[in-house]
Amino acid sequence: MTPGLSQIKSILRPSEFRRSAGWIAFSVILSACAEITPVEFSHFDNFGSRGIPDGWVYDFNPVPADSADMGRALYDVVLTVRFNSRTSSRNLVLDVEEVSLEKMEPVNSRINLTLFSDEGKPLGTGNLGLFEISDTLHRAVPVYEGYSVAVSSPLPSSETVGINAVGVSLVRSGRKSPLDIPSPLN
Repeated sequence: MTPGLSQIKSILRPSEFRRSAGWIAFSVILSACAEITPVEFSHFDNFGSRGIPDGWVYDFNPVPADSADMGRALYDVVLTVRFNSRTSSRNLVLDVEEVSLEKMEPVNSRINLTLFSDEGKPLGTGNLGLFEISDTLHRAVPVYEGYSVAVSSPLPSSETVGINAVGVSLVRSGRKSPLDIPSPLN
């Protein structure tokens, strides 16, 4: 027998090894069943490398995952822009119009998203030249039947080259991902 092999066998008793392997498998399966994201609806309009076309208007008609929540559950409405590091625009201007059957008048707003810092560093999250930045339009609002968000850009397409996509997401207000692990530094 090889020297030291008997010590290794005594450390890795078959029944203990199988038991710990079973717990590991159980933990992996359980975590796979957990909800990873609190986003209930999202939709993006993709532009590729050419940027936002002139005259572009896009209607987002979000529907919560559970239709029984219409008008009762509270959501954060989030506008997201995906861009690459080669875009010449430092800021992106978007016009947003929200319509709902619950409100008589549409709500119009102009959003100015800063894409790069003063030093030219891309803001938001991302890597390898692709980035994403978001702005929360509303926090903890009910989403009623007929709710839609129309997004457009007053900028010419030559100023939006490098803007890859624009999207709207409904995030259940107050929910956090179960994978959010608190930092030991806080």
